[in-house]
Amino acid sequence: MQLAREVNEAIADIARRFEVEDVGLDFFCECGAEACLERLPLTITEFVGLRSTSDPLLVDGHGRSDRLSLSHSTR
Repeated sequence: MQLAREVNEAIADIARRFEVEDVGLDFFCECGAEACLERLPLTITEFVGLRSTSDPLLVDGHGRSDRLSLSHSTR
């Protein structure tokens, strides 16, 4: 989970640097499963809003049910 979170933060930082905040980007699921490469399509604005909860970004069915869970069709 930590590596995916760091990669997601790097994606967000680069997107901000290039001022692409309204463009859909793929962020990685932060469930922590080694083999998980699932992605969540979000804009930077959506990412920042979700990150403010400090919960991990999770694809539906990943992680515990009491954590934030997003569907691929969030948008």
